[in-house]
Amino acid sequence: MKILKENLSIEILNEMLKNLEPNFAKKLLDILLKTPDRNDFSKSHIRKIWYELSEHPGKSFGQNSPSYWTLRGWSIEDANCKRKQFQKSVPNMSPFATKTYENMINPKTGLIFTTEEIVAKIKSLRPINKEYWIAKGFNDEDAMTKVSEVQKNASHKSLAKFRAGLHSRFQNTEKYWTDRGFTTLEAREKVSEKQNTLSLSSRIKKYGLRRGILEYFKFVRKTANRLRHGAENKNPFYEINNEIKRKSVLTIYRKVKKDFEKFTPKEIEKMVKDEFVSLMKEIRKGHASIQSLFFFSPVYHVLKDMGFTTLIGYDGGKEFKIYYEGKKFFRYDFCIPSLNLIFEFDGTMYHNSEAQIRKDALKQELAEKSGFKVVRLSASANSVDLCKRILSELQSRGICFDKKSLNSRFYKKIEDSFFTQK
Repeated sequence: MKILKENLSIEILNEMLKNLEPNFAKKLLDILLKTPDRNDFSKSHIRKIWYELSEHPGKSFGQNSPSYWTLRGWSIEDANCKRKQFQKSVPNMSPFATKTYENMINPKTGLIFTTEEIVAKIKSLRPINKEYWIAKGFNDEDAMTKVSEVQKNASHKSLAKFRAGLHSRFQNTEKYWTDRGFTTLEAREKVSEKQNTLSLSSRIKKYGLRRGILEYFKFVRKTANRLRHGAENKNPFYEINNEIKRKSVLTIYRKVKKDFEKFTPKEIEKMVKDEFVSLMKEIRKGHASIQSLFFFSPVYHVLKDMGFTTLIGYDGGKEFKIYYEGKKFFRYDFCIPSLNLIFEFDGTMYHNSEAQIRKDALKQELAEKSGFKVVRLSASANSVDLCKRILSELQSRGICFDKKSLNSRFYKKIEDSFFTQK
């Protein structure tokens, strides 16, 4: 179907393209009317001119998305306003919204959904929650393992998409800004601004020096508390990392709170970073990773009290080394020489590449040839399961532990019956 040039009007364009910005609609109409050697237009041709005219080309995701409005000539500020107006006018019937289930009959009970049942229902719709897998017949332990797998796969996919620049509808990617006419350098600056919104310097810029530091401290403290009370399979590295960051901010805040005006935002941010690095070094006192120490340090202290010699890059100690090809050597995370036992912790950051996997295989082969048993622990596994595996290996060699002596929340979550097994 084609539209004659003489019949074109703003009303017809609005009927075809919907919700055009008035000035943008006039520009589009003028371009179409001034097109030489053409008496009629197809819808596809009109849409082509429309996309070429738009200052914010991109995919349209419906009226609930800002890109829908910017594509039709509205400014970013107006687009956000239009989006909010649309959200208020349309009731949210998403299966993930609590309002959807209010006054609805629960088929399992035959009664109206309670608040707890609504929360459980929504959680059971996402594979990232254990309720989803329990609803499919898995037990609690297997459900948590499935959740860990989903989280790991999702993070890898998301990272791959960001590296490929496929998340062009997110403002924290360069492609989002280059699609909107910015140069590569300008796009990087925009991305940096978006990624910097939670930093100390951005808080100081937004609230001023005194309040900025206080707001940043509140944010770090809140993050540390949330992670501390999170699910049992949370990565312990982030918990410890944020706890140390919280202490760093608090230490510097106490130092400068009486003389805020003497320091610039950059000086305060550098002081916090230096304090953070200093605390990290103080905690480690060796080559061991913070993540591995979450599992090894409680056992290390108990074995030390029992009189065992342990080799670990922690508390001023040195890791066990095996030399090969002359001066080359491998360090091992946690070694108990009298038991011919080595524990190796494979973090997600450094043990995923093919080169590192080959290196780990050679490292294990050398240890086994030297008479050691190597127990590999993967950071992607459930944290409580990792603790159980460490204790099981030691219990099989006649070393028994008292649950109260293991100062770690993951070891505390192991059932009491596990410690009474022979």
